[in-house]
Amino acid sequence: MVHYETVFVLPGDLQPQKVDEYVDKVKSLIEKNGGEITLSDKWGRRRLAYPIERQREGFYTFLQFKAPPTAVAELTQFFRVSEEVIRQVVTKALKGKPASPMMSVPPAGFHAADGARPAPAASTAVPIAAPAAPTAAVPADSATPEASHASAPAPAPAQ
Repeated sequence: MVHYETVFVLPGDLQPQKVDEYVDKVKSLIEKNGGEITLSDKWGRRRLAYPIERQREGFYTFLQFKAPPTAVAELTQFFRVSEEVIRQVVTKALKGKPASPMMSVPPAGFHAADGARPAPAASTAVPIAAPAAPTAAVPADSATPEASHASAPAPAPAQ
């Protein structure tokens, strides 16, 4: 069996018990097709980056599971025909990465002095110098601003 991850977004105006029912329906579909849920993480109601189907908020759910490819095809088809799902994605899980993007955020109150995580390595990148300001060729006799305007024709007086 292959490790997969899915994130799906339900409308933000759904009742919490409806969201739980839908998540249970997705879990049972995976298990019915020979899969095994390894992690279920409800991220909760969040504001969408842009309105989708006139929705401004959505309820995000993350699932990590092991399943045969046929189960993933069945799950994808289920998401497509479901009217409750605003957006969804199913991908293979990457090895060596945290199971959930929400888990990669350090906990509140985390400090490098705690020794929990080493400090980031110093950057070896070479800073890029800012481009030099363009210099205009100015005649030597017009070093003052008044002199530079002296060669321009004077406007005609208004009558």
